[in-house]
Amino acid sequence: LAQKHPDKAEAILKEVVDLDKQGPHSIKARNMLARFYVASNRADEARALVKQIIEENPRDADALSMRGEFALADRKIPEAIGDFRAVLVDQPQNVKLLKLLSAAHLMNNESSLAKENLEKVVEISPADEAARIDLANLQQQSGDTEKSKQQIDAVLKANPNSKLGLEAAFKHYLGKGQWDQAQETVKKLQDAYPKEGLGYFLSGLAFQAEGKIDKSVFAFETALSRQPDTVEPLTQLIKSYLALKQVDKAKEKLTN
Repeated sequence: LAQKHPDKAEAILKEVVDLDKQGPHSIKARNMLARFYVASNRADEARALVKQIIEENPRDADALSMRGEFALADRKIPEAIGDFRAVLVDQPQNVKLLKLLSAAHLMNNESSLAKENLEKVVEISPADEAARIDLANLQQQSGDTEKSKQQIDAVLKANPNSKLGLEAAFKHYLGKGQWDQAQETVKKLQDAYPKEGLGYFLSGLAFQAEGKIDKSVFAFETALSRQPDTVEPLTQLIKSYLALKQVDKAKEKLTN
C-alpha cells in the first residue's frame, strides 16, 4: 500500500485469509480488506465481508465498528448506535467511536447524549480541538454559553492561533453583539493567516451585523483580494453594495 501497489496488497491479505482460515490473523486480514474495499469504492464487497465476519465472530470490534459506520451512512441511526455502543463496552476510551456515537445521537435529535459523548472525548483527549469546538457548539445551542466559552478558551489557551478556536470565539462574540471583541478576534485571524481571506470575511460580517455597512465593503473586498475564487465574500459584498444603494457597483462586481 505504501508503494501504491493496491493489487499486491489485496492479494497478500487474501493469502493470509486462505492460510489462517477462521483464525485471528484471518479475521484481522478480512477487516483490513473491508477497509481497503471502502477506500477503493467497493462498498458492496466491504459490506458483504463485514457481514461474514460478524456472523462468525459477533463481538468483533472492527467489524461492528464498520457495520455501524455503514448504518450511519445509510441513516439507520438506531442500528448505528447499537453497534457503536457494543464496541464501546469493551473499548470505553475509543475516541473515534465516541465521536461517531455523538454524531449518531445528533442525527437522532438527541443533543444531550451527543454532548455526553463529546465530553468523554474531551476528557480522554483534551488536546482535540475539533471535539472541543463541536462540544462548544452544542453547548451554545442548548443555551449554556458560559460552558461553551470555556471550551473555546481552552482551545485558544493551548493554541492561540487555532483557526477553529478563533472562528468559534468570533461567533460567540457576534452572537452577543460584542462588536469590539469580535473585531479583535478576527484581527488575530488576519495576523495568523495573512494569505487567507477568512479573517476579513468575518470582519465584514461583524460590520454588517453592527450596521456599519460601509466598513463591511472594505473587509469583503480585502477577503476577495486574498482568495478571489471564494463565493461567500462576493455574496456578502453584493449585499452590502445593495444596502448602500450602490447598484452599479454591485452589477460591475458581478459581471467582472
